Amino acid sequence: MNSAYVLASRLLDGVDDPDQMKAVLAVAAGRLAHLSDGATARKVLNTIHVGLQRFEREAVIARDVARVKPVAASMREIAEEVARETGVTVDEMMGRSKLLRIVRARRTAWDRLHRTGRFTTPAIGRFFGRDHSTIVVGIKRHRRALAS
Repeated sequence: MNSAYVLASRLLDGVDDPDQMKAVLAVAAGRLAHLSDGATARKVLNTIHVGLQRFEREAVIARDVARVKPVAASMREIAEEVARETGVTVDEMMGRSKLLRIVRARRTAWDRLHRTGRFTTPAIGRFFGRDHSTIVVGIKRHRRALAS
């Protein structure tokens, strides 16, 4: 097999940043210029193309992962937002109190978390120390109260 093809495939295995990718492309392009065999040139170009696709996919995934906030922190932020709006503390919402103002605030937080589409009822239940069925019933009662 041609040395340019072997070089390109070996170099692309370790590529993890844009500067390395540029260096690989420069070396491969230099070697490619000396090739007379069209089939080998196509193999080298295909190897570079596959490497670029892999690099781009990984860069997109890394960027998306960097944007995502930890789930618990996001739940906490939404609970704090509801607490500010209702005048009930997050600790009160997390507790077992059946005072109507606390129950309403708690159910508002559950509904808001569920409506984001990022949190399942089991996840909300774990965060609040409740069973998921309690969350489902609480959300239904909250929505029914809003509708009336």
